[in-house]
Amino acid sequence: MIDINMQNNNIISLIKNMGMSHKALMQEGLITDTNLSHLYESEETLELEIAPGIELVFWEETLCLEMITFSFARALNKADPVFMGILPYPLDKIRNKRDARLLLGAPMFTKSQMDLFPTELYGWDVYQLDSSLHPEAILDIQYNEDMLVSNILISLVDKNI
Repeated sequence: MIDINMQNNNIISLIKNMGMSHKALMQEGLITDTNLSHLYESEETLELEIAPGIELVFWEETLCLEMITFSFARALNKADPVFMGILPYPLDKIRNKRDARLLLGAPMFTKSQMDLFPTELYGWDVYQLDSSLHPEAILDIQYNEDMLVSNILISLVDKNI
C-alpha cells in the first residue's frame, strides 16, 4: 500500500505509465510487490487497491495497467475508502460538474441520470485526458445526486491489447 497522502508525483508517474505491466511498475518502484485479485465480478480484469480510494485495474491476460480509479467521500456509499491525495492540475480543482465544465470545457460524451438509471450515478462526463499526462488516455468523471464528483477514472483508449 502507498501512503494515504500519496504524492502528486507518484500519481502522475502512474498515469504516465499506464499500459505498462504489473511487473514493470514494480521494477520502476511505482507499486510494491502485491498480488492482484478479482475485486469485482469481471473475470477479464484484476485489481489492486494501492491506497484508500485509489484502485489500479489490470487486464488479466497481459497484466497491463489499463485504468486508475480515484473515489471521493462525495460518493454515495460513504463507507468505502476515499482518496485523500492530490491529483495533478486541473483535476485537483474539480469538485463538481460546474468545475469540470469550466476547467475542461465541453465533454466528448456525457450521460444523465436517465441514461444511467438504475445505477447510483447521476451524471457521467468523458474527456480526452491532457496529452502531457498520457497521450492515449481518457478521463471519466462520475457525479452523485448533488453533481459533486464521486469518482474520477483515467483509462487507456485502446484497452485489452
